Amino acid sequence: MAQTDRRTRVALASMIQSARIDWCIGRVSNLSTLQAALREIDRGVIAPNLRAGHMAALAERLASMHPFVSARACGPMIEAVATLPADLRQRPLCALLSCCGKLAHLATRQRIVDHVEMTRHLRSLQGSLLQLVCGLPPPQQSTALLAFCTEFPRLTQEAAAALPACLQRAMAVPGAQVAPLITAMCWAVRSLGRAPVELLATVQSAYPALAQQEGAAAMAQRTAVLCALADAAGPAWLHADDIDLSAQLRQWVWEALRDLPGESRLQVLSRVAAWSHAGSSREQVLECSNRLWTERQHACTDAAARAHWLAIVCKAAPGVCVAPRLWGDLWAEAGRLTPPRCAVLIASHASSLGLLPHEARRDAWSGLFGHAVDALPIDHRAGPLQALAAALAELSGPYPDARWNAMTDAAARLPPAGRAPLLYAFCAAFPDQCERHWEGYLDLLAQLPPAALNRELQRACDQLRRLSPGMAARAVPRLAALLPRLSADHREQPWLALWRLTGVILGPAERAPAWAALLRTIAPQPPALEQRWLVAAAAIDHADACLLLLERAAGLPAARRASVLSELARGSVAGRPRETWPEIWQALVEAVRRLPPAYRGSPLHALRELQIALSEADGGPWPEGLRALTALTTLYDGVPPMDLPPAPGAPS
Repeated sequence: MAQTDRRTRVALASMIQSARIDWCIGRVSNLSTLQAALREIDRGVIAPNLRAGHMAALAERLASMHPFVSARACGPMIEAVATLPADLRQRPLCALLSCCGKLAHLATRQRIVDHVEMTRHLRSLQGSLLQLVCGLPPPQQSTALLAFCTEFPRLTQEAAAALPACLQRAMAVPGAQVAPLITAMCWAVRSLGRAPVELLATVQSAYPALAQQEGAAAMAQRTAVLCALADAAGPAWLHADDIDLSAQLRQWVWEALRDLPGESRLQVLSRVAAWSHAGSSREQVLECSNRLWTERQHACTDAAARAHWLAIVCKAAPGVCVAPRLWGDLWAEAGRLTPPRCAVLIASHASSLGLLPHEARRDAWSGLFGHAVDALPIDHRAGPLQALAAALAELSGPYPDARWNAMTDAAARLPPAGRAPLLYAFCAAFPDQCERHWEGYLDLLAQLPPAALNRELQRACDQLRRLSPGMAARAVPRLAALLPRLSADHREQPWLALWRLTGVILGPAERAPAWAALLRTIAPQPPALEQRWLVAAAAIDHADACLLLLERAAGLPAARRASVLSELARGSVAGRPRETWPEIWQALVEAVRRLPPAYRGSPLHALRELQIALSEADGGPWPEGLRALTALTTLYDGVPPMDLPPAPGAPS
């Protein structure tokens, strides 16, 4: 019994400690609560992997703070992550890199009062972050390096100079996914106005070792690396000083292509085709298209592959016409293909109709459409018909003709997932005449499986901008009602798109009911998810939605409510009519007053910024400015000193 009691006490102590740490992390919204969470993590005897998980969760909480407060919190977090074992740092480090990158983007905006100091502080942290990245075990470095290069809008010169050595170590790791890293590093160096000479030389010197590896995985990696280099070669033409480097790199890519099999070669050729769109001359366009033409005999093994290649040539040189006979010869092989390959051929040919002379395109489209409808089984028609609809949108005039009628008739025989994209294509091509298909399109959305619904909802939101106000007002509630059918991971983007469009395309009378319908869709969400959605909606900054979001945020726990209030207070109230300022200001002050003092830090920083913005706005001094400052300072009682915004005139 004594042993059982002892084991029970140990297990309960561990559970209580873990629950207390989770509670401390969940309440982080300013510097004082962050320090309390770090102390709680350090106080207990925790397994290193659990400690790393707590650090990652803590780094993710930094986004809930006011940006300037969050930037100040990054320093202590870097020191805390450095105390973890090297092989456990990747997850918290990537979360910290994501936070620092978002803050660096925010610091470029004038809405943050201390944006200059914030930018300087974040740039000073890049060296420490890169040192932590380079201290990871080699297999973990690629992911962290990719986050480092993509999250920050601009690297320091010192950090950029260290990238070639980092890339060399990453490429030495077998199976490492380095292609995205190559692209990210090249663009990071480009942002500094420099050519990525050292990076490209590093890749070229490491490629022969990669080419000696065998197997499907090694071939996929080689293909991805060449695609990344082809991407880097195109934009290089935009820089006059990089002409020689670009020409050398393009020649190297052409030579490396010779060792790739057909399908891999086509993947790289699709990137090479983009070279002609990078500000090149007519001679360079012709050179690129001629070399693509020559590659067809090596890369194309059947008619479907040749059709894919033809679509690539069309992308590379849209102004170059191909003899109709050659196009017809390729099309004549369709009868010998199985339905799946024939469907690919029709879709590819639909994408390459621009290669034909104008007078031949109408008959060619009709031939493709007839074959898709008459020869393909119903299960294989959707893809070709969608490609044909996209081509028809470019070929037809300002009004729908008989070909569109035939297309919608063919769509009626498809299942909902295949029919919806075709009706959308008509609505997008002829927004002034989409009434006859828009209601049917919305009815189809309700029949789609979640994966197809996710794709179509994004497109339906885009179409709302082209509708009349009345049609858009009727469509928003119907689209909002479809959101619960999506998985939780896929609801946020269409919800935010609808929220943003509601404030742009609807009139004042229609906005409130539409926003209310959208808020009802997030009622069953967990508090953490609801907070994230409300913060994102507050960042969109629609004037009429401010009070509505304040009311909805009142039901959140204090720490999560604080982040919503901070984002709402950072909105551009100064750009609204002056008569609306007192109501919004008073509502924000009262909402912050209802927070416990320990959670007021970030909202107080945001309110102080807002008070300064209102006092300095165009139109003269704000008559309520002094009273607003007095109301703000009354909220300071009980707030930890480190969480308070700087006094007027004091250094930050």
